[in-house]
Amino acid sequence: MEAMLREAMEGSDSAALEDAIGEGERVGLSEEVLIEAFEVLPRVVEAAQSLVKAMSGSDLQALQKALAHAKELKVNKKALPDGKDAVPAMFSARFDGGEMEQKFRRVHRILEDHNFPVRMVAAGGGDDFGRSTMKYLSELDEKGGVLICVCTAHYAEKTKSPFSSFHELKYAQDYSLDVLPLQVADVYPPRPPSGPDHFNDKDGEAQAVIKMVLRPNVAFKDCRDLDEMKIARVIAEKLLKKRSLA
Repeated sequence: MEAMLREAMEGSDSAALEDAIGEGERVGLSEEVLIEAFEVLPRVVEAAQSLVKAMSGSDLQALQKALAHAKELKVNKKALPDGKDAVPAMFSARFDGGEMEQKFRRVHRILEDHNFPVRMVAAGGGDDFGRSTMKYLSELDEKGGVLICVCTAHYAEKTKSPFSSFHELKYAQDYSLDVLPLQVADVYPPRPPSGPDHFNDKDGEAQAVIKMVLRPNVAFKDCRDLDEMKIARVIAEKLLKKRSLA
């Protein structure tokens, strides 16, 4: 049943995916698999709607674009290489439970499914969050890993948390970690708030760290228009290439 559900997730037939989800719930598939399917459903619906709309009109370019989108969704996840020999990496982001966080948790799952040693702290704060952050950062330092910076406009804002993206980026500066900045907002480099009225960053420390680490000569990838699989490929290429150069 799980194989059937995943096949529907990779297609462009929203009705088939909805039926597969319903059957998966009936037979008791794991909650994790069902959640993943529900997250994919809106994209499949969008592709199907675009295709139907384009076919009903006379715009050949729109039809070609819709067909390409539908084809993109059918690309098997096996197209991503095996990451068992890749260097480790860790996602650094402003975790607020929003759409961008959920998107990158899906990217993380894709990479994990292909054996990439990519770390991401669990949702929520607390001691486990802090311990995981310290453990993952230490692994990057010890094994020549990569800090993946999800650069929203407010990335690296200095907060009261000692395990915020600001402190992760500061760690990268202190230990000369390799970074992979991913632009996901129109603003780049990030411009987190600071100044006299800011509760935690009156002197602009966040912006200073950003200038030190995300320098003009540090290559970044514009991911604003990329879906989860394409972003996963960007990360996979970086981690495998770094291993080959080691």
